[in-house]
Amino acid sequence: MNMTKKAVVTVFCITLTPFFLPISQAEDSVSAGQMGTGKPFIISTSVRHGYDDNIYTTPSNEHASMFTTISPDFWLKYPLNDTTIEARYILDAKYYWDRPSSSDWDFNHNFNMRIVHNFNDRLSLELRDQFVYSQSPQVGTNNSIVRYLGDGYINNAAASLTYGWTPKFSTVTTYNNTFNNYNNDSVNYDNNYFRNGVSQDFRYAFLDTTTGVLNFTYDNFDYGYSHLKTYDSYIITAGVDHYLMPTWLISGRFGAQIVDYADADISASTNPYVSLRSAWFYLPKSSFEASYTYSTGITDNGSYATSEGHQINLGITHFWTPKFNTAAGLLLLFNNFEGSQALYSWVARSNLHETTIQPYFRAGYDITNWFSVEAGYQYTTVSSGDPYRPYWDNQFYIGVRGSY
Repeated sequence: MNMTKKAVVTVFCITLTPFFLPISQAEDSVSAGQMGTGKPFIISTSVRHGYDDNIYTTPSNEHASMFTTISPDFWLKYPLNDTTIEARYILDAKYYWDRPSSSDWDFNHNFNMRIVHNFNDRLSLELRDQFVYSQSPQVGTNNSIVRYLGDGYINNAAASLTYGWTPKFSTVTTYNNTFNNYNNDSVNYDNNYFRNGVSQDFRYAFLDTTTGVLNFTYDNFDYGYSHLKTYDSYIITAGVDHYLMPTWLISGRFGAQIVDYADADISASTNPYVSLRSAWFYLPKSSFEASYTYSTGITDNGSYATSEGHQINLGITHFWTPKFNTAAGLLLLFNNFEGSQALYSWVARSNLHETTIQPYFRAGYDITNWFSVEAGYQYTTVSSGDPYRPYWDNQFYIGVRGSY
């Protein structure tokens, strides 16, 4: 689409006045290891010892190693009269006991910030930012499979303005950007990108428990080196948020997504867009969540511009006693690379499929209010029509955590 169309779309969204970063809400009670009145912060440190049987996430000649992770965690939640400030920083310093041809240490940094300001009863502004510097593999970013691609960072930022026009009708206008950067030249050519996007929600409360939502979202993904992968995404959806009970929310969005590529040799595509979610807090600290998304998004496959995929997430957290809890979950990705979206003529113009399966399990026990023990296991397997992309990986750990 030409620049005039892009300008019209951008001005439309900004004039009219769902991008979310994972910042958990803090506990409200006051005790060691929890924040509340008079103590707007948590400071904790965990030490974990574990085993990874494929530290380079390679499809063959896997290399295994024990590892030890030291992870300090600083969390601030500071409420003011009309403003709430949250910030969290987590450092993962991971030592590999046997990792040849690489440094023994990985240092992963994760910083989250959230500011909410209520101008009045009808108008509020929310600012969010997440910065992640990673030297370890990550899986499940949009439709992509992100392996051990080397040192790199990603920054997500967003600003949302919510305005209640009437007691039943409101709008939510969001601007967001993402910057993804890898240090390795051979990696960043196909994976460095800058994303700018705007999103507009129109929300109408038909009932106290039911809200209808109409959304329009525009995103531009600009790849700084591999301009062949640059594309624009246009999504329009209609849906509903409904509370089956005060602690059980279900929501759905249905619509279409148009993807328009900068490379003239790649034809624009129109595909369905579906997003479903259910969140049920069946006990004060126990919850079950499930989500499903079908969309077109970024990929780390350097031979294709994008991938279409089904993503399913399941997760349950259960407190068996006030001190003992477990959590389990499952991530499923079913990706399809269309031959028509291949970047180079030497890539076979046929469809390529990939499947990612990642279950996990965690358990924790609070010995005291400030000291706990924990354990976890995660398995990842990727099957692919590309012989260079499949891999499998087992990781497990045991650890202790101290909090104030």
